[in-house]
Amino acid sequence: SRARQLRTIQVSAIGLAFLNFLFIVFKFVRRLREGDARVELAQRETGRILATVGEGLFLINPEGRISPQFSKSLPALLGTPLSGGESLYELVERMGGAELQTDLVSFTEILFSGRVKPALVGQLNPMRDVELDVPGRGKRTLTFEFEPVHEGRVIPEMLITVQDVTERLILARELESAKERARGEFDLVMHMLDQDPGVLTTFVTQARVTSAQINQQLMSVRPTDGAYRSMLESMLRAMHRLKGEAYTLQLDSAGLAAHHFETEVAALQRSTSLRGEHLIPLPLHLKTLIEALDRIDILLVRMQRLAAMGRALPDAAAAVADPLIELGRSLNLLVERIASETDKLATLHFSVESGLLVDAALLGILREVMPQFLRNAVVHGIEETGSRLIAGKPPVGVIHINLSRESDATLALIVRDDGCGLSAVRLRSALLASGRLSDAQLAQMSDLQIIMQIFQPGVTTAEQLTEHAGRGVGLDAVRETLVRANARLRVRTEPGTFTQFEVRFAAARAMAAVPPFSPSGVSA
Repeated sequence: SRARQLRTIQVSAIGLAFLNFLFIVFKFVRRLREGDARVELAQRETGRILATVGEGLFLINPEGRISPQFSKSLPALLGTPLSGGESLYELVERMGGAELQTDLVSFTEILFSGRVKPALVGQLNPMRDVELDVPGRGKRTLTFEFEPVHEGRVIPEMLITVQDVTERLILARELESAKERARGEFDLVMHMLDQDPGVLTTFVTQARVTSAQINQQLMSVRPTDGAYRSMLESMLRAMHRLKGEAYTLQLDSAGLAAHHFETEVAALQRSTSLRGEHLIPLPLHLKTLIEALDRIDILLVRMQRLAAMGRALPDAAAAVADPLIELGRSLNLLVERIASETDKLATLHFSVESGLLVDAALLGILREVMPQFLRNAVVHGIEETGSRLIAGKPPVGVIHINLSRESDATLALIVRDDGCGLSAVRLRSALLASGRLSDAQLAQMSDLQIIMQIFQPGVTTAEQLTEHAGRGVGLDAVRETLVRANARLRVRTEPGTFTQFEVRFAAARAMAAVPPFSPSGVSA
């Protein structure tokens, strides 16, 4: 009886234990299925995210290998099929070069080490807005963002986000360009209000004539290398004169268009062989200049309408009192501008002999040559402040322009600066480096002959090209203008002390008429 009772108890206990085991297995299987379902759902959601997101999302390990899981857009962004395991470093080297690859490797090593603060990651990132040669897509601007994946104190992987920002940057540049144009238009209006409308009209008329002549040259030039080069040299001088007058009148839009035309012409001159198709960009730059002149013309018409309606323009009466006064003011502003853009200090002293008046033709010539002389004086003559102080000179360089009658009734123009003077040694080196003259030819030339080479086309001692120097055109254009005017030119210089240009025009050019003056802003 006891044995049967014990067996009954044992069987009941085993049955209960078995039922409990079945219950535990059932609960475990259900939870396992629920977990699998959650994992499957998470995988599906992750897959949808990776398939839908426009950015490239992926992980890399410390060796720079791309993980098998990445966004669907990543292969298209990088221009190469991916299956996982590819080296990001090798992809970057193919698209951006070895230097960029080296920077990326160094950057990721720092991130994986955990030694860099998150706030500094963006500043150190070498892959922000980088231009890469993407296979099948050409040049694209991509930006890479890096986020370390932390597991405690260890960083086993790096999450990287890639975006193609090419269009965004283009739009940003276009927006900035539009803002610049708006500011330029406003500045143009304000500068034109300070000028004599008659002087502006004369400039626009002459600039249109120059543009028409260049256009005619382009249409009628003989298709030979020599004819092309002769035409380009003539264009360069004409456009350089136009640029100088535009900047003197503070018409920056026209001056900048002329500068871009010059740049294109100078690039063509360096070509070993010229053909007709090489000239195709020139009409486009000429069109830009003509559009700038059109805008100036429209503003002039409106200014004239305002004047006709009786609404006086600011300082209009003072501006037209004497063309030489207006010229002096414009030249003073030009010196200030060039000095500011070249990080120098310079001032202009402009003086005219009592009772002197010049005819319209000579005034036009002065407007052509004076800006070139001043540009040459500020860029090449006046030293930087530190150099002047070391030489015992005042920090501010001084340029003198004097117009006067000689005893034989000729008109004398003298432009003098207290700068470093003309160095025959430096000019010899520049001429030799340019290949214009051989060492033997230079050895046979005197210092004076060397110095006079500054009036030859293409001769310059400027170390870099800017809007104001570097082409060797300014004094060449001056020489051509003075030859046409039948004027005489003399150069005096002393190294380290001064340079002086003396120009004498025929007696018929100068006439007595107006009282002496000392215009506001220009020292007499």
